[in-house]
Amino acid sequence: MAPVSIRLLCGLTFLLPNPKRPGRPRKPAVPGATPEPPDTTPQGPPPPSGDAVAAALLAVVSGAVPVEAWEVRADEPLDRQQVWAGDGWRFAVWWQMGVLHRLAVALAPGGGRWEYGCGRWPDWLAGPDAVVLDPIHHLLTAQQRAQLQTRLLGCTLRPRPPVPEYFTRPWPSLDETFPADEDWLERAS
Repeated sequence: MAPVSIRLLCGLTFLLPNPKRPGRPRKPAVPGATPEPPDTTPQGPPPPSGDAVAAALLAVVSGAVPVEAWEVRADEPLDRQQVWAGDGWRFAVWWQMGVLHRLAVALAPGGGRWEYGCGRWPDWLAGPDAVVLDPIHHLLTAQQRAQLQTRLLGCTLRPRPPVPEYFTRPWPSLDETFPADEDWLERAS
């Protein structure tokens, strides 16, 4: 049956759906699934690219920007050094027995945060051949890495923050934590 048309006195004509065949409600694409609400979490700036991080590290290597950092503890098996560059970049670098190891975090002046593990080398599409991107090892040459290590070891030092008392206090012994109780066996039986 064709749709019913109604002509009004003013001359307009409306087409109404066929009253004998009402439309069916649409089924959801996935049965029983409710649509996810939009994410309203405030998002910060996007992370800087690996190339931008490498360019900031090259500025540190070249001496174009002043640098301040925590002292490297060479006797530690793994030490994290905070680095402040004069152009607004901040870095956290891992050192292994006094040797430059890898970049952990890079904070761009605009607030973007690059973290170890957020990129793949050569890219995300390389499949199993892709490895975690480390700008120090993948984007700097061996000579630039050596210069970066020399620059970070010889830069102006900032004092490390004090270690919280929680980590320096002596821990109680097991005897203090669990006092010897002669009667526990008798009470348990």
